[in-house]
Amino acid sequence: MSNKIPKADFSERMFETGVICKYFSILPEEFTLYMPSTYEEGRKGKEGYGYDARVISLYMQFKRPFYFSIVRDRRRKIIDDRIKLGIKHWDEYVYFFNVKEKQHNALFDLSQDNNPVFYVAPMFHCRRFFNYWIRTLAFSQNKYYVLISSSGRNFETLRSFPYLRDVIYIKPHLQINNDNHKYSYDISYKVVFHSKPGIVEKKYIYNGLEFLNLFYSFDVKEYVKSLEDVIEEQKKILDKNIEIFDSAYISFILKEFLLEFYDADERFSKLLEKKEIKYKEIDKLLEDNSALRLELSTYLLIKFFDIIPVYLLTLEE
Repeated sequence: MSNKIPKADFSERMFETGVICKYFSILPEEFTLYMPSTYEEGRKGKEGYGYDARVISLYMQFKRPFYFSIVRDRRRKIIDDRIKLGIKHWDEYVYFFNVKEKQHNALFDLSQDNNPVFYVAPMFHCRRFFNYWIRTLAFSQNKYYVLISSSGRNFETLRSFPYLRDVIYIKPHLQINNDNHKYSYDISYKVVFHSKPGIVEKKYIYNGLEFLNLFYSFDVKEYVKSLEDVIEEQKKILDKNIEIFDSAYISFILKEFLLEFYDADERFSKLLEKKEIKYKEIDKLLEDNSALRLELSTYLLIKFFDIIPVYLLTLEE
């Protein structure tokens, strides 16, 4: 067994740049980025002390991990620690990075002021995969769809809303008094803190979707398997409660929806000419298009009941 510990063969700066660029391709323009200079990052009392990047009040310290193979490196202490803690490993590799007392405690202190503070690290180690990840895999955007809305922003209807895959976010969970500490993790998001081994609680560990929630402050209310499941749930709410509103007001909101989203669609031109229209009329016209039906029911829930539904929809088995 070689004493040389393998390390990801891409640089920390490459990973950091990839993450920042990917996030800023989707975040609203008002989300400002601050990246301290090396001088500021290392100077206590300076803005930028201890971290690599800040978006609004969210702080990130990027890490380039070392890694061990479960198969080849079972005698390594980090692997042994994890096995003794009862962690089952479903992938060949365990990743880890060192934490330094000065930097770690600076991050921990920042977190005590209710700031979201994270170590950000990849769940892969070879440059070839990094290049592939940067181009294609980084964002999960074909399989998952999220309905989001938050206070002060326009409603964003059903669309492919990407979040970063193959990345783990770990909050510094305690103070340390020396440099002999590490966080280890694997693709199941099981994190152990060394040198005195202990499993890190789930509340300190985030995946890509959970991290994205911090930007948008939305809660995933329910996991479902199909659009139809969500439509039926939302229709139940509407069918049960919508009649409390005056029919003219309901018609006004429905026309507002059509004019805002589908004024060029010939299917709705006759409806728009009517004095009053009903929710069920539009829903019937859309019965062959689940995505549009969901747009409609979600729009009405927000307009009538101030309910902001947020779902993660798995569209592929």
